Amino acid sequence: MSKPWPSLLLLLLVSAVGAAPARAATPIDDFTVVLDPGHGGSDFGAIHKEGKVTFSEKEAVLGLAKEAKRQLEKKGYPVLLTRDRDADIALNARTAIANRARAKIFISIHMNSLPRGQAEGIETYLLNSTTDGTSKRLAELENKGLDPTQGNKLTSETEVNLILKDMVLDSNLSESKRLACVLQTHLTELTKQKTRGVKQAMFVVLLGADMPSTLVEAGFVTSERDRKLITSEHGVRAMAAAIVRAVEQFRNSSGKDSARQELGRCLVSDH
Repeated sequence: MSKPWPSLLLLLLVSAVGAAPARAATPIDDFTVVLDPGHGGSDFGAIHKEGKVTFSEKEAVLGLAKEAKRQLEKKGYPVLLTRDRDADIALNARTAIANRARAKIFISIHMNSLPRGQAEGIETYLLNSTTDGTSKRLAELENKGLDPTQGNKLTSETEVNLILKDMVLDSNLSESKRLACVLQTHLTELTKQKTRGVKQAMFVVLLGADMPSTLVEAGFVTSERDRKLITSEHGVRAMAAAIVRAVEQFRNSSGKDSARQELGRCLVSDH
């Protein structure tokens, strides 16, 4: 007859794990945030021309990232920008900066573009594959910043498939989803912009991140309303404040029941 103590010990261990208190939020001074203003240098990103005036994505998102950094640092967060000036930065170098800093979150900031139609509003993306044509077109535009030594393309379809396979098992996926959702919520609520939802696309800039990461399309360069919002003093402050609120909510709820509730309410579109 076997001794009963191993079963009893297992029961006690399970009970102890189940009774463990929720993990405390990471202290602000240890919660490093990396903000990635998309494009830069010779890569203008999306542009819009009206007469002699040219509006460029690279300039607009840099201004927003700098203001968000200022507001986050005022609250005590350590913040790094992948670029703080108009410079060429390869996509893989951006997440490398976050990894070296052991950042807690990585947020890449971009703007969208649509040559025809009256599209406007904000959408936030998770890294994933997609069959939707619009998301694929957007990913192609944002992926132009690949390291030129790699021929501006991923090396093979096989490598992409392996990356995606690993990504499915990535422990950061659910937290990336939660980060995207709180960003989308606060950005649209505080700015009163149209919400275009949380979506998925193959953004190379997110591939190498060791932490929860997301990419936000902070409006359309082809929308007059969106351009005015991100370039006006009031608008850029409001958008930066929304990013701060999202970071605060994400940090404060990590490891708690509220985090699971946030995740449960988050709807992610396949396209």
